[in-house]
Amino acid sequence: MDLSGIHTVILKEYASSKGLLFENHLYGCFTVLEQFLDMHDYVLDCSFNQIGVSHGFLNDPRALYTGSQDYQSLWPQLFSRSDLSDSFVDALEDCIFESLKDASSVYFVAALDSGELPEELLKGIEEVFAVKRKRLPRTRSKRAITPMQKPKGLAKTRKQKVTYHNNDTESKV
Repeated sequence: MDLSGIHTVILKEYASSKGLLFENHLYGCFTVLEQFLDMHDYVLDCSFNQIGVSHGFLNDPRALYTGSQDYQSLWPQLFSRSDLSDSFVDALEDCIFESLKDASSVYFVAALDSGELPEELLKGIEEVFAVKRKRLPRTRSKRAITPMQKPKGLAKTRKQKVTYHNNDTESKV
């Protein structure tokens, strides 16, 4: 795949998945790509969706990212290229980094200089992961009921014999 094809796939992914998780994953992919250049026999130490967690600027287990099929297939192709050179990776980085700066990629661009996010961005990250929990309505019973256990009131009525009265006969069930 040529430089323009890679650029297109990444920018298409960015357009559909803007935000912290994608930018962290992309940063991690570039980190892994640099490691592949340094050690040609480098073995990826995590699954694809965990690259951002292991190698990105935010090492948070909640920062998983999978992405589209095109994006998923792009990176293994790059990691396995035998003709991967410093000049190719530098050209790819320049191309992508400039595009993301122009697109105002908040987290990725902020992490480029130091590999970490500034304090003001870190404060807002909890809001990205925040999950509102709804309170469950209160029940009358104060004790927990396991699925196999029935309240005593129902258990008693089921054990009692029910008698039906008919005009002529009386029957017991």
